Amino acid sequence: MEQIKHINKRERVIGFIYVSLLFMVACGLSLFFLFRHHQELLTIPEKALIIKKMERIHQFQDIQTRQAAICDSVFTKIVRYNPALMPVTKKTISSF
Repeated sequence: MEQIKHINKRERVIGFIYVSLLFMVACGLSLFFLFRHHQELLTIPEKALIIKKMERIHQFQDIQTRQAAICDSVFTKIVRYNPALMPVTKKTISSF
């Protein structure tokens, strides 16, 4: 026959505390690992962080201008290319 197991009030409280502690520890660990990568935000003042971001933007813009010159030269070569003047062969395509 089945026996019904009764849980008294003390066991319920202990179980609730146990589950609550496990939940808090799990949340704490997940928040720690989630925000661990942003430690520089806590130590660097706001002005220094903005200056750092501006330097990264300027570096990106410098790289972008250098690559734009290369793209423009390739585009002018494509525009000047006329396949009617020169037969398309494997050798001419590889040299282009």
